[in-house]
Amino acid sequence: MDHAADGAPALEERVEPDVERALEQLWGCIRSGDFIRAAGRAVRLQESTDDPATLARVEAALGLILQRMGRAVEARERFEQAASWAVADGHRSAYLADASMSRLLGGDLAGAERIAREAQRLADVNHNWPAMCEATNTLAAVSQSRGDPHTALALARQAVALGESPSTMTGGSPMPHLYLGLALIDLDRFDESDAAFTTGLEKVRREQNTAQAAWYLGFRCLERFLCGRWDDASLDAAETLAAAESSGTVVTRPMAAGLWAAVEAFRGNDSAARAIIERTGVPRLGAFGGFGEESVMLAYGALAGEPAAHLEALMEAWYLRRARPYLVGWRSIAPVLVRSALDAGESLLAEAVTREAVEGSRLAGDVPSATTSGLRCQGLLAGDPEILDAAIGPAAESGRPFVLGHTCLDAGRAWLAAGETARGVGLLRDAWDEFQTLRATVWMTRTGQLVARHAAVPSPRSPLEMTGWANLTTAERAVARLAATGLTTPAMAANLRVSSRTVQSHLAHIYTKLGIHSRVELAARMSPMSEYSPVTPNA
Repeated sequence: MDHAADGAPALEERVEPDVERALEQLWGCIRSGDFIRAAGRAVRLQESTDDPATLARVEAALGLILQRMGRAVEARERFEQAASWAVADGHRSAYLADASMSRLLGGDLAGAERIAREAQRLADVNHNWPAMCEATNTLAAVSQSRGDPHTALALARQAVALGESPSTMTGGSPMPHLYLGLALIDLDRFDESDAAFTTGLEKVRREQNTAQAAWYLGFRCLERFLCGRWDDASLDAAETLAAAESSGTVVTRPMAAGLWAAVEAFRGNDSAARAIIERTGVPRLGAFGGFGEESVMLAYGALAGEPAAHLEALMEAWYLRRARPYLVGWRSIAPVLVRSALDAGESLLAEAVTREAVEGSRLAGDVPSATTSGLRCQGLLAGDPEILDAAIGPAAESGRPFVLGHTCLDAGRAWLAAGETARGVGLLRDAWDEFQTLRATVWMTRTGQLVARHAAVPSPRSPLEMTGWANLTTAERAVARLAATGLTTPAMAANLRVSSRTVQSHLAHIYTKLGIHSRVELAARMSPMSEYSPVTPNA
C-alpha cells in the first residue's frame, strides 16, 4: 500500500546527472515526510524537462505522496499518467501495479483487478518481480474484499515468495507480509497473522522505511485488538501514529486512533478516548473513507450517550466499509448494528444488514468469525435464542473474546426474553467473564446489572443426569473441572498450558455434549460429584 515505482532507469532511458540528482532529492523529501518541499521539487522537474521517462518518475512520486495522504483517486490518476509516459515496459508494469493499489484504496475493486492483471502481464514479460509482487498484493486484497479470504491467502503467499526477489525500487519495496497478515486475520489465524506483521515490520525497520512501518503497526494493532490483546494493540496504535506523523503517512492514522480510542471507551476511559481522536484529527479520506475509518466511528459509537447517536455512528461505520465490503471489519460491525437498529425500530435496516452478513458468512465458508456474525444477525433479527446459541460455538473457536462475550450476551438476553431465566443468567455470566479478561468495564457493568436483575442459579443435578460426561475427551474433562471452580479463561489456559482459544473451543464442545449452556450450569452439575471433583488450580 506504500510502494512507488521509482528506481534505476532502464537501459534505453538517458537521464542527465543533474536530473538524476534532483529526482533523488525529491525522493529524499518524500522519505522524510516533507511533502511540501517534495511537491516544489516535483514542479521544478516537470517544468525543466520534456523527457517522458523523467516525467513518469515525477508523476509516480506525486502519486505516492497523494496515496500516503489518503487521496486515493488522485494518486491513481498520477500513477496511470506515469504508466502512459513510461518508456520501458518494466517501469510501466510498476506504475500500473501502484495504480491498481490506489484503485483498491479508492474502492474500485473491478478497476483494481483489471489493472493489476495488466501489471502482472507486463511484469512477467520484463521480469519485474517487485511489480509482480505489488500487483499480486492488490489481487489478494480484492479477493478478501469480495469475501474470499482463502483465495486471498493463496495470493498473499505467492506475493511473499515474489517479495524475496531483490528490489530495484528506491521508493519502497512491496509489502507482501501485510496482505498475508490481513488474509490470516479473516481466517481467524491470529498467531500466524501476528508473525506475518512482525516479520514485515522487522524488514522495513531494517530498511528505515518509517512509512511502511506505519502500515505494519496499524494492521498489527487491528489483529491484536480482535484477538483480545488490547494492551499490545494500544501500544501498536501509539507507534502507528508516531510513524505516520514522521513520514506523512496520514492514511494509517484513522485505524490506529479509532482502535485505541475504542479500547479506552470500552474500559470506561471516555476522556482519554476523546483526546486520542481529537489529537489525531482523523480526516475523511475519500468518499468511502480510508482503511480503518470505520474504527473511528465504532469508537464514537462507544462514546455515544444516546441510542440515536450510537445508531448513527454504527450506520456510518457500516457505510465506510462498503468500498471493500468483506475486508475484516464487517463481522464486528454487522451484529452490533442489527441490535441497535432493532432497538430503534429500524427493522428494514436490520434486515438489509443481516442479508449482507449472511452472504458474507456464505462466501467465507467455514471461518468461525464469519459464521458467528451471520448467525448473530439472524438470531437477533428473529429474536430466536436457539440461533444465537448456535453462534456461541464458532464464536469460541474464532479466538475473538470480545465477540464471544457479545455473542453470549445476545443469547443470554434472548433466553431471558423467552422466560428461560437460569439459562439466560448463565450465559450472561459467561459474557461477563469474557469482558473481565479484557477489562472492558463498561460491558462488565452492563452485563453485571442484567445478572443482578435476573440472578437465579439452577438446582444441582445428580451424576446420573450428567449422561454426556463419558463422551468428553480427556482434555475436555480437564477444562470442565477447572471451569467448575470459577477460573477465568486465561487462568484455565495458563493452568493447562494451552491458549485461551483452545480453552474456549473445549468449552463449546463441553456445552454441546452435556446439553448445557453456561459455566454456572456446569458447576451446578458437577458440585455433587466427588468422582469428578474439580482439580486444584496450578496443581
